[in-house]
Parts: sequence; structure tokens; C-alpha cells
Amino acid sequence: MPYGSIVLIIVQCSNADIPHMRFFELGQIFQDFGCLSTNIICGRNMAFYTIEEENTSNSIKCWQRCSCLDKKYVEISGKCIEKPFMDTNEILQRKKMENASLNIIQHVLKIEERFNFFYFQMKIRSCKVRNPEGAGVEAIARKEIEKRCLRMGTCSLNKIFYEIGCIKEGHSCGRNMELVIIDKRLSFTSKRWKCVMQCQCRHEYIESNGRCTKITKNLHEKIICLRGGCTLNQIVQDISCSLNGRFCGRNMTFVLIKGSKHRHHHICIVQYKCVEGYDEENGQCIKENEKRRTKNICLENGCEVGMTIHDEGCHLTGEKCGNNMIFKVVNSTVRNETYSIYCTQRCSCINSDFIYSERNSGCEEKGIGDLSSTTSHDTITTGMHDFENNFQSHTKKGYNLGEEISDLGCRLRNHECGINRKFIVVEEFSAEHDSIIKGCIVRCSCTVE
Repeated sequence: MPYGSIVLIIVQCSNADIPHMRFFELGQIFQDFGCLSTNIICGRNMAFYTIEEENTSNSIKCWQRCSCLDKKYVEISGKCIEKPFMDTNEILQRKKMENASLNIIQHVLKIEERFNFFYFQMKIRSCKVRNPEGAGVEAIARKEIEKRCLRMGTCSLNKIFYEIGCIKEGHSCGRNMELVIIDKRLSFTSKRWKCVMQCQCRHEYIESNGRCTKITKNLHEKIICLRGGCTLNQIVQDISCSLNGRFCGRNMTFVLIKGSKHRHHHICIVQYKCVEGYDEENGQCIKENEKRRTKNICLENGCEVGMTIHDEGCHLTGEKCGNNMIFKVVNSTVRNETYSIYCTQRCSCINSDFIYSERNSGCEEKGIGDLSSTTSHDTITTGMHDFENNFQSHTKKGYNLGEEISDLGCRLRNHECGINRKFIVVEEFSAEHDSIIKGCIVRCSCTVE
């Protein structure tokens, strides 16, 4: 057999590990402790042949397959037919029809070039392949490949996994890597969480040249500053000179004070400053002659469901406007030259689990005790708390809607940045003198319902 070729066997398993019947089906496989059934007749023109053998210190075990006696017979429709008794064209035609059903399995196996076939075979032996052409076979193979990379810790960085129940969150998926939830939704059918997880670098590591490397003290300080954790006017030593001109908070940026080169390293001194057109006020950068924050008139007079308000700065997003009602963004505009944001806010029910009720002049829950309602409400009220727990070492406590920050390592994508808000990537970059380090410009935006 040529080197590198793939042997493909369709298996059907017995309901018991030890044979208690006189005849077996062609292709049937069972565990033979002691390997006593090798070459024993298992049917008409059929015998057991060992396809895998396992030796331990005090025992031996074989996987036996009921196959045709020798090359004089060919497997056709579950039987071993002697070749001379069939027309050559008929044999080829039947074999062609049977081989067509194997194409989907062969396609899946080719996805992983060095996949150990016998390992895959052992795992699928516990179930009978009823329809090789169905999508179930492909799903089994895909799950086996995923389990294998998780068990061996060989998953590729940024690989995506889908799971019901989210029990693998935080599970190791590679060297210095772990599974991180990037999307979490409640299944309407099973009332369980459906998670999309990604294999990412652990918190104390950062992606560099396709691998996860340890975050140094200097790099750790960079990450904190880029994510808005530094104070206004703070001076930072920037080894590799990658911070100059980067956003580091709402209406804030790093400004180069001094740059120099020492041997093979570039070192810069940068300062946390307001962007042009903004003035410092109480540790924040406020637009010159900026209008006062939009007042929440609903707190005094009360608002009805559907009422809209023009909100400069989008400060009202998520604020209460009635009984079980909050402001939600209908549309928003960002001025590129100043990064100021303007929103049209609508007073709406908290989420789809609440409906408008004239009885209490507000929104009431559709049904009491419904899991989706409780969980959705908990997501709104505790989302920011979860975000702070996961990234408390690298992020500040809150972000404004429309705020853009530089995220060295691109770890904040799809993570919550406030009530009904999450980070989206608007641009990717790499350090000028350290190109293997990847970074992203992320914006705190409204969550799409």
C-alpha cells in the first residue's frame, strides 16, 4: 500500500462485546479478549480478521472484523460473493454505487491530514452507521477532531467551538491558551445556554507571531493604558514606540514627547493627552463649549413606550425611563473628526420577555418563572459585573457608548462594555517596531438584539 494512503472501514457494532451468536454481519466488529477468534468462521465465506491489537502487562485484546475469507471474494450488499460467479461489469457497477456512500466520510478524514484512523474508528464503534450519506457522520467526525485537539492541547489559536451548556469555558486548548466565551445566548428549545467559544491566550499571555507569549511588565502597563486605565497627563515609557497616536480613552490619545534608539531597540516617552478640540475637566476630556448632558425627562414626568429623545453623547442608553423600561438606541452617528456620537433614543421594554401594559403604565413580564425571562433580565443587570470580573486586571470599570480604545492582543472583541453594549473591532494594527504583536481598535457599541 502506498505511503500516506488512507484505509477507510465502515463499521457496524454488536450490541455486546463478546459474540453469543453463530453468525455475524459482514463488517461487524467486536472486542476479543485473548484474541481467540482470529481466522474463525463468522458467516458464509467470511472469517474474523484482527484489525487492531492491544497488549498490556498481563493481557491481550483484539478488535476483530468479520470480513471475506480472501481475495477470491468481494463484499457486495453485505455478502461475500465469489468473483467468477458475477459478471465483471456487474461487480464494478455495484462497487461504484457502494463507494459513492463513502465520499462524505473520506472528505471529512482528509480535513486532518495526519488524523489517526484507528482512534477515530474506536470512537465511532459504539454506534451503528445507518446512513453514511447523512450529515450525522460528518458531525461525529468533526466532534472527534475537536475533542482530540482539546484532549491533547493542540488546538490552533483563535479556533472556534460551539457548545450547549458552556461547560468547557476556561478549558485548556493549547500551550498557554484557554477557551473563552465570545457569544452566549439562551436556547428557546432546551432553555440552556448556547455558547460560541474561541481558543485564546490566557490573561497573562498575549498573541505574538501565532503563539501566546508571557506579558512583560512593560507590555502589561501598555495594555492597561491602551484600554483606558491610565490617568490623564500620565507619562509612560514605551519600549518599541507603538503607542504614539493610539486612542487610549474617550477623546484621548498618546502624544510623543521624546523618542530614541538604543542598540536594536526603540524607546519612546509618551503622554496621555486630550485630542485636539477638547479640554481637560475633572480628569476627562470635554469638548470646548460642549452642551450640557441630555436630561432624562422621564425621571420627572414619566414616559410612554415608544417615546423618542435626541441624545447628544448617547448618555441615556440603558437608563430607566419607566416601569421595566429603558432607553435603547434607534440610530446613532459618529463625527469622524471629533469622535463625538449622537443618538436617537427610544423608551422601550427591557427586552422581548416584557410587553407593554396599560394597567401599570409600563412593561410587565410575559410569564412568571420563565427561564428565558429571568436569565435575560439577569444578563442586563449583571453583564457589566461579569465583564469587570473577567478583565479587571486590564480594563477600567466602564466605557461610554462610541468610545474607542486600542486593544493590544485583540482580547476585547465581543466582550461587554456596559449595559446592552459590547466591543466591536473597527481596525487592526501592529506595532511599528514590533510587527509580530497584533492589536485592534475596538469601539463600545450597542448590542444587536
